[in-house]
Amino acid sequence: VFDVQGGANLTLSDLTLTGGQTFNSPTDDSGAGVRLRDGANLSVSNSTIRGNISDNYGGGILNDRSTATISNSTISGNSAILGGGLLNNFGTTSISNSTVSGNSVSNRGGGLYNTGVLTSISNTISGNSASFRGGGITVGQGGTANIINSTISNNSSSAGGGIFSSLLSNDSTINVESTIVAENVANSSADADIDGNSEFISNGNN
Repeated sequence: VFDVQGGANLTLSDLTLTGGQTFNSPTDDSGAGVRLRDGANLSVSNSTIRGNISDNYGGGILNDRSTATISNSTISGNSAILGGGLLNNFGTTSISNSTVSGNSVSNRGGGLYNTGVLTSISNTISGNSASFRGGGITVGQGGTANIINSTISNNSSSAGGGIFSSLLSNDSTINVESTIVAENVANSSADADIDGNSEFISNGNN
């Protein structure tokens, strides 16, 4: 586990990060692959983050009030309670030209869980699962997600198989442009692709 704190910088390029676990950790049970806290900065390119297991939040990556930039990479097969692939907690996360797939959670946000600012550009978010809500992405209270030229498909959960947002009216915002959200699965009567009470803004070509 990479633990990056207090303004420190971490750059990962052309590598595979796998096998991280936080079970019974004496210090922190979140962020099994990379853990960012309190103003840290992460840059990931041309890399794979897979098969990491968190006992709590952020199976692959935990961004806690920090900044993460991910490009041309794969986040797959990670697991947690919230945010199987990545959890963005009041941080800023940008993901581009990447794949988020096959991640899972026992609660919400199989692929991604966001309460900060999340920007997804030209990504595929597919095959993720959540036992409760938001198989692909969960946008929690106060979060903003900007989703551009991306595909969110074949994710599953009990509600909002593709995207699930805060149940509080207009308490989070989802901006979508030139994006496909389709063929997701919800095991309840809720909308399979998009569910919740976010302010949902379509900027065209969806």
